[in-house]
Amino acid sequence: MGEIALTRLGESGVDLSHITSRGDVGTRVTGLLPHGQRRHILTYLGAIAAITVADLDLAYLTSSRHFHFSSLFPADRSSTRLARAL
Repeated sequence: MGEIALTRLGESGVDLSHITSRGDVGTRVTGLLPHGQRRHILTYLGAIAAITVADLDLAYLTSSRHFHFSSLFPADRSSTRLARAL
């Protein structure tokens, strides 16, 4: 799924020159499971749980017009460190 997303982003002109990937973790996936009037959200964290501040090129990110980073989970310690760095 990550490859599909990268292909589409690249086709629409997004700069992918600083994208890295790791073979030991998968792409984050979230599924919505409807149950009548309620829905449940199930997430496999994948690479988002493995990212660290050291993985980010902060000089590059601060030079950009827009940087979007989402889905930090408070229960994940790496998320807290990332949020502080960003």
